[in-house]
Amino acid sequence: MIYYINGYGSTSHALEAYYEKRNFLGEIVQAEMILEPKKMKHMLVLKDQEENEIVIINGVSAGDAGTGSQGTIEILKDGGFDISPEQIYGHSTFKIQKVK
Repeated sequence: MIYYINGYGSTSHALEAYYEKRNFLGEIVQAEMILEPKKMKHMLVLKDQEENEIVIINGVSAGDAGTGSQGTIEILKDGGFDISPEQIYGHSTFKIQKVK
């Protein structure tokens, strides 16, 4: 099952919606940041071990040190990923998986 969250271009809205819907997923095992070049929109896809997904559109980003990237870092850390800010600031797209 896939659950979509629209942050409406606001990191605070994206974070608020993520925390409201976080329990939709089990343990998050994969995170992918996708950049849609024509629209310059980032989408953060979070996937659990059962292949359920939360897709956050607008309000999150990567590739710079702005608030969108900071929101991405907060979500990833909440999801149990051991990442540094530089890993997100330095790449506009990424795909990471937890190692068991």
